[in-house]
Amino acid sequence: MDLELAAAPDGQLRGLRGRMLHDAGAYSGAGSIAPDVVVLHMVSAYHLPALSIEYQIVHTNAIQGGFVRGGGRPVGNFVMERMMDQLARRLGRDPEDLRRQNLIQPDEMPYDTRVPAMQETVIYDGGDYPRLLAMVEEALADVQEGPREDGRIVGRGIVCCVESSAFGAGEPGRGRLDKDGKATLFVGSTP
Repeated sequence: MDLELAAAPDGQLRGLRGRMLHDAGAYSGAGSIAPDVVVLHMVSAYHLPALSIEYQIVHTNAIQGGFVRGGGRPVGNFVMERMMDQLARRLGRDPEDLRRQNLIQPDEMPYDTRVPAMQETVIYDGGDYPRLLAMVEEALADVQEGPREDGRIVGRGIVCCVESSAFGAGEPGRGRLDKDGKATLFVGSTP
């Protein structure tokens, strides 16, 4: 990936653009090509007014390559968090404060990311990202960073990410309520 993150001098995000090259190997298998899922997760929990990612899938003489679990979600989230850390360093800002500044706010939900997926754009249906960040910061407040007596080095890092869930036409299910009040739900998977 070759990416550029644009931001105002105060750290407000303006956009992300770049290019992604995905080596799919010689043969494509299930889950081996998911660059659109990677791009979708680059938005993460942030206001990102502009996004332009060009991706190219290349077949090579290598063994097939791709995503086993997560379908590209961890890659997209990692990329954006790495960009946020680099931006914070470049601006001399606290990384957590920069993240807080750019988070989508709860009163903006449902939030249209304007990122296309299938026939419509991706919409976040809910979330209180500032509250979640505050809860993590509070939980980590007493973490003492630095070397320990046993030689281990302790540090802390905070990232924000959004995981996509259920996509496609939905999952069928049915319920049954018996005379004795017992309810039974029939679905194709645990979620």
